[in-house]
Amino acid sequence: FEAKDGQECLRLLLDKRPDILLLDLNMPVLDGLAVLERLAAEGAMPTRVYVLTADIQDTTRKRCMDLGAYECINKPVDQAALGAILSQARAALA
Repeated sequence: FEAKDGQECLRLLLDKRPDILLLDLNMPVLDGLAVLERLAAEGAMPTRVYVLTADIQDTTRKRCMDLGAYECINKPVDQAALGAILSQARAALA
């Protein structure tokens, strides 16, 4: 499923409880960091959270990882690489 903004993303995540989340840090209403913070506070973090970001700062990446992200993926995203990452995630969780 797909969300139009961070608030909808959080609502869907709490309702559907997926194992894998592909999360953009740059979203309207709630950004990706706020979504991660709220998921962590609710104890509702998906097993694998992949954060998409154009932010190359180590502090941002560290914050994502500290909040429970599995990996940070640089934007622009290479579609083939993303497909491989998600295939590996599905296989690991099967």
